[in-house]
Amino acid sequence: MVKVGDTIKFGKYDWRALDVLDGKTLIITEDIVVRQLPYHSVAVNKLITWEKSDLRGYLNNEFYNSFGDEDRQRIALTENVNKRVNGEKNVTSDYVFPLSIDEAYTLLDKFYKIAARGDTASWWWLRCPCYFGHGAIYAYFDGHGNVFSCPVNLKDIGANLRDNCPVNLEDGGVRPALWLNP
Repeated sequence: MVKVGDTIKFGKYDWRALDVLDGKTLIITEDIVVRQLPYHSVAVNKLITWEKSDLRGYLNNEFYNSFGDEDRQRIALTENVNKRVNGEKNVTSDYVFPLSIDEAYTLLDKFYKIAARGDTASWWWLRCPCYFGHGAIYAYFDGHGNVFSCPVNLKDIGANLRDNCPVNLEDGGVRPALWLNP
């Protein structure tokens, strides 16, 4: 039985268990996956939400299909509640997804791990559009318990939160998450 905090091998990656609920385990890759992707390939003058992002298409198609048949059968289809800038919420059904900003603060706070891309620490996309403008939010742990995220600073949650990163940035990365059936 996998417990919160355990590291497991699934597919070709090492994953960290973040939560266990109803027999399923929420896992996230220990490090950034090799392929660096923008949240959306073209910067546009409108809000790019998770459900319309190129990153969602990649994770739920190419990345998901890179697992073998038996592994794909263990990946649970998940209904994700996605908050929008204006406070509205929508739900998407995903096999693979980045964490939301709320999930990152709640679940990753327990594991102050610097995610790497090769030998270099790097930031990774979250499943959230920015609070202002037409960008997206990213996360970065500095190894001292601080979460940075791509120019708003929300001191009331005890971390530096920055957003409005252009959606077409490619120099960060992706740490996929998924719910794994037993």
